[in-house]
Amino acid sequence: MRIDPYSPSSVDELRAEWQAASAAQPDLQLYALLDHAFHRSRKQNLTMLGHWQSLYAGQSGATPEISPLLQCVAQPGDPLPALVAQLLAHTEGQPSLSFIASAQPAESLLQHFTHYVDVTILPERVRYLLRYADTRILPQLLIALDAAQQAELLAPIHTWWYFDREGRLQATNGLNQPDIAQRELTLSEAQFGALLDSSYPDTLANSLRQMRSLAEYLPAQPSALHALSRRLYLEAIGQDLLEHADILGYAASRLEPAAPDAVDAVDAVDVAWETHD
Repeated sequence: MRIDPYSPSSVDELRAEWQAASAAQPDLQLYALLDHAFHRSRKQNLTMLGHWQSLYAGQSGATPEISPLLQCVAQPGDPLPALVAQLLAHTEGQPSLSFIASAQPAESLLQHFTHYVDVTILPERVRYLLRYADTRILPQLLIALDAAQQAELLAPIHTWWYFDREGRLQATNGLNQPDIAQRELTLSEAQFGALLDSSYPDTLANSLRQMRSLAEYLPAQPSALHALSRRLYLEAIGQDLLEHADILGYAASRLEPAAPDAVDAVDAVDVAWETHD
């Protein structure tokens, strides 16, 4: 699911934050992190926009078209380059772009992120691809991690800027240390469950959008649709509905014209919730 368009002041906000960070610590470099899985079509391909390095390099079956990509966009002391505005223009509405300020060279960050290609889930030790470059997932991942895991992920990072579901610039402070991860990420069943739970409203929203009969009852704004989907999901869970088909059926019934408060639920969603393909 998409996110809202970036705030019109996004470039100016990022410029101001980068200038303040680099003035306080002159050895910082600015990196762009792109989840290129959102831009894999030929029309949307961004691999030629700058000089990217694949964070899936060396992984079986991985290609730059589906990989998180990293490139340095500003050296120490450099102003925010025009490339940043170009990247913002080409990623408008997609949860695919973030920026990292770090004193570490690109080679160190590349090595750091090799430990986050997959995540292992205990106790069965099942492995899943970790979509940390998806800016819808990043904040939820940080919440799910324990203190030691969060510290390891953020160790070589001064600041990690990303855009939330409403297109607003958010900043996560790192530890700004020369350390990089030494092991692959392992999550407990409860941690992984929390991540899945936080991502389910996107799944539900996508299913609702595929139902043509509901088109006129769904908000056009992505953040509002996500908030509505989250509300309906929590209502369904409260009714002890756990299977996707049952949750979807419940959500659809709440949005049908026959439901007396369906239209009110759509109109009031921005008031009822504050938000986070």
